[in-house]
Amino acid sequence: MDTVALSTYRRTLIIEHAQALFGASYPLNHTWNVITSRTKEGRYVAHVIVYEFPNGSLQSWKVLKSGEKSRVEANAGENLLEELRGMLEERIGILEAGRGEKGE
Repeated sequence: MDTVALSTYRRTLIIEHAQALFGASYPLNHTWNVITSRTKEGRYVAHVIVYEFPNGSLQSWKVLKSGEKSRVEANAGENLLEELRGMLEERIGILEAGRGEKGE
């Protein structure tokens, strides 16, 4: 993803949110990245990916989450971040609810 379209800071936020959500399946030494694709209609979609083999191997990668389409590349990244934030908020809510039940 072009740094002009999506800042390094925004890319870092996307990766950090994705690691919080999916990191248990991809422990240390996996490479994470944010990329964009373009649909036939000319819309952008941002994706967070992980390379499936640790220690820098780029042999195989997997899309973990894709955001909503946008006409603007930077907005596609923002869409992805917002979706990841929603997923994380839901996960945190479930964890907090579970702690409350155990404490009763």
